[in-house]
Amino acid sequence: MRPTIINDKIIKAFEKVVNEDINAIILTDDELVLEVNDILNEEDKFSYSAYKDWKAFAIGTKDENDTSEENMEQYKKLRSVIKKALTKQKKHLFDKFRSDEGQWQKWAWIIERKFDDWNIKHRYDHTSKDEKIDLIKVEIINGNTNQSDTSVPEDSTEPSKDTA
Repeated sequence: MRPTIINDKIIKAFEKVVNEDINAIILTDDELVLEVNDILNEEDKFSYSAYKDWKAFAIGTKDENDTSEENMEQYKKLRSVIKKALTKQKKHLFDKFRSDEGQWQKWAWIIERKFDDWNIKHRYDHTSKDEKIDLIKVEIINGNTNQSDTSVPEDSTEPSKDTA
């Protein structure tokens, strides 16, 4: 495992930028990296791809067994900064949601898309090969709508011609 350059100075710089004004709310990841690098010494500056890697470890999308325990401690500190920024964003959005009576739907829409735990629509993963998806077959026969599952016998490929 290669050593990481993330250190306490970098974590402190992240904290400073995120806590300044409304940066936690308005900055994209790319802008955050630029702002943090602006206040670091030359030897502590890092690339956007390094940040994406650190963030992946911090939020758990990369396996922590792929890095050292020392690095993981730094990533946990970064996770704390990220979570605080997201909490700040959520609070800000809910303040807008409550106070902007004429536009509350706009804020609800943003909240649903930004935070999965507030998304009221169910999301389905249709990529799983292990799950069978039950389909419903709808036939319109003589103005009547008949619904049946897809377990129709093989020999009945044509809709019924009965007009009963």
